[in-house]
Amino acid sequence: PRYSLACAYASRKEWTKASQQFKIALEMDNDDSNDANAKEERMTPQQRLQTLQQLYKTAMHEIQQNHQSGTTQQEILQQFKQIMGQDNFNELLRLQQQQEQR
Repeated sequence: PRYSLACAYASRKEWTKASQQFKIALEMDNDDSNDANAKEERMTPQQRLQTLQQLYKTAMHEIQQNHQSGTTQQEILQQFKQIMGQDNFNELLRLQQQQEQR
């Protein structure tokens, strides 16, 4: 449900709301509760990668929308980490590297 909501926001170019919903979907997937429904709704590794990629894309649009001239690459990288969350950013990099090695 959160993934679909995030996609709906993205289709309306509401990048900040889309990014927030993708992050919530990822957080819910990380939830270690013993709730049977939560366990049934776990993302597959491919779904998780897709969600991280969508989060990256919405972050990119959000950064472009708020871009200020003179922004360095380092500052843009920091903005990605801030919007996506450091853990999500690192996980996306790790998963993409694993895919490239296959």
